[in-house]
Amino acid sequence: MALHVYNYMTRALERFEPVTRGKVSLYVCGPTVYDHAHLGHAKTYIAMDVIARYLKYLDYQVRHVRSGAFVYRRSTRRCNLSWALSRCGAHPTCYIVIFER
Repeated sequence: MALHVYNYMTRALERFEPVTRGKVSLYVCGPTVYDHAHLGHAKTYIAMDVIARYLKYLDYQVRHVRSGAFVYRRSTRRCNLSWALSRCGAHPTCYIVIFER
């Protein structure tokens, strides 16, 4: 069974053909971390996980990469506020650690 995807540039349903036969690379932009993770973050990861699993089911070799952006000024301000209010930690990377959990 062939996989078809919607191409927003051509506005047509097209048969999926990877650049390299049998291999697929997925790159997913991560959240811009400056506050705690929320349910909206999960939508992207769940959708891309389902796509990656389906491609594996179709016997593609899948490389799935996720990134994360870090906004230092906002993170520092919010982490310091969090620390002052709840003493959870004073370093801006605390949100990245929390998100990865």
